[in-house]
Amino acid sequence: MRFFSLLAAVAVSVVLAMSILARPQLYAILGMGGPAEAAMVEGDGTENATEASAAVPDPETKTLVKVVVRKIAAQQVDSAVILRGQTAAARQVDARAETSAVVSSAPLRKGAQISEGQALCVLDT
Repeated sequence: MRFFSLLAAVAVSVVLAMSILARPQLYAILGMGGPAEAAMVEGDGTENATEASAAVPDPETKTLVKVVVRKIAAQQVDSAVILRGQTAAARQVDARAETSAVVSSAPLRKGAQISEGQALCVLDT
């Protein structure tokens, strides 16, 4: 199963790389000739593809492009998002003493970070 996913990832990466870096070669492999290739075939082979396509205008492919124009005035947009919520600890630990005595040290603050081996409190002897 893992082999298939790796093979699929490699295939997708190759196709994407070819579509970005080697588009004419990819079109040739897939058999999809663009307008530049058709003009190159019609010419004698010595002309540049862009010159050949510009020299022979085809009236059937000439289409008009519709354009819509709008005047837009700049305005201030507030992008602040106000959120309200409450956080909770990921876990809680109960610390219990194995003896009964009076705590003589100041207690740690609620939510304080402690490390391994650190004393949580000092008991009265």
